[in-house]
Amino acid sequence: MSDYLSRISCFREISVSLKENSPRRIVSEIKFDGDVFRLIFSYNRRVEIPDENLAGMISLLPVVNFALFTDKIIADFPSDSVDRKFISEMIRINNIETFINSICRRRYEFFRKDFLPDDGDISLENAVGRTEVEYTGEGKALEKLREKTSANGMGVMLSGGKESLLTFGMLREMGMDPWALFYNESGAHWNPAIPVNRYIRSTERDLKVWTNTDRLYRRMLRSMKILDQAAVSAVADTYPIQLFVFPVYLMAALPLMLTQGIGRVFMGNEFDDPREMVPYMGISHYYGIYDQSEEFIMRFNSYLSEKGIALKLLSALYPVSAAKVEETLISRYHDLYVMQRSCHSSRISGGEIIPCGRCSKCIGVISLILAAGGNPEEINYRKSDIQYAEKRLLTDRIRLDPDEVKYIISRMHNRDPGDAGHIAGFHILPGEKELYSHLNAELRDGFVGILKNYVHGVYELKDREWVQSPKYSF
Repeated sequence: MSDYLSRISCFREISVSLKENSPRRIVSEIKFDGDVFRLIFSYNRRVEIPDENLAGMISLLPVVNFALFTDKIIADFPSDSVDRKFISEMIRINNIETFINSICRRRYEFFRKDFLPDDGDISLENAVGRTEVEYTGEGKALEKLREKTSANGMGVMLSGGKESLLTFGMLREMGMDPWALFYNESGAHWNPAIPVNRYIRSTERDLKVWTNTDRLYRRMLRSMKILDQAAVSAVADTYPIQLFVFPVYLMAALPLMLTQGIGRVFMGNEFDDPREMVPYMGISHYYGIYDQSEEFIMRFNSYLSEKGIALKLLSALYPVSAAKVEETLISRYHDLYVMQRSCHSSRISGGEIIPCGRCSKCIGVISLILAAGGNPEEINYRKSDIQYAEKRLLTDRIRLDPDEVKYIISRMHNRDPGDAGHIAGFHILPGEKELYSHLNAELRDGFVGILKNYVHGVYELKDREWVQSPKYSF
């Protein structure tokens, strides 16, 4: 092990052992260097009892967040070669994301200065790490659940953000009657989803996982000597380490999806400009959003397929900018827009979810709403929050691509967006030959039929410039 990896090693060993597997919950024991945590996943409906392999995988994925700082992970449950290959890939990719985005390209000083890397420490070898995974049992997964899914069964991972709300609205308009899937962590992270969860509960189309993963994360963070604990405890709009988020949500929700016969589930991904994804000191990475990328969707679908599970993860908005997502949501599904909450530092007051109005997430949301001609006060922002966001839009704390910021400013001030005009259109991403190549004709036609009322033109990359494609007339 390199000197730097030895210096940042915090856990000699993390073990994951299954303790309870029932129609209502999964309980596992997470042990790390003398500490023991009881990890729980609880379901709001009875599920067909997952076999020990699936229950174990659900319990293991949260630990991937800490793999870079761990010498050995012990998976004490039955697994097969498909699981092991998937976990190996996820650990490798997440270790790189953690090393580059949490340690090197950090936005906050969560790490103590004496544990930050020198230039000589920034290498692919150190980014990949040396995490060893030991598996204690053999077993095939999901034998009883493989035939449960249906291509007609739809689900949306609903978080309270604009992307998942718009996806839900479009599927509903297309007559798909989607299920809403919620991941309810035990802390304030759940607050943004409360308004839409209240609404969906009244329709009886809600599927919810309650879990204490956030408490596990806090316990582990507190034991890490390399972190500045005062900074970790302070309110921030990003996590100190945890970048591996959506795979945990998805795996935890699998028993609900399989029991209800959901064959296609949508994430709320939106467009991220691939031109901005430049290597850091020669190391390629995903800027901390691998689990919201098309590459992750394809890899997760490959894993499910190799396990014999007829379920696909999809995105309805990956070629559409945040600006156009917000505009469409406000204009077409205003009933859903008023339930939009994206702030993880929000508070509850008088039964209402009140965003903080100061974090980068809030600044971005307010700016997008203003650019779309909407009123941020409808979703509980104050006038002072709006004034603050307008001042901060030009600073580097805004978490949007540069062209998106340029486009937003042009819309707010009635200017020509110039070379940022592609933000108003659909995007054909590298590796695609046509728009929405990852969707079947029914879904593609349905989404385009709705979005073309707000999204104009189709763009593709030519010599690192977005140019309008002549093949499309909308």
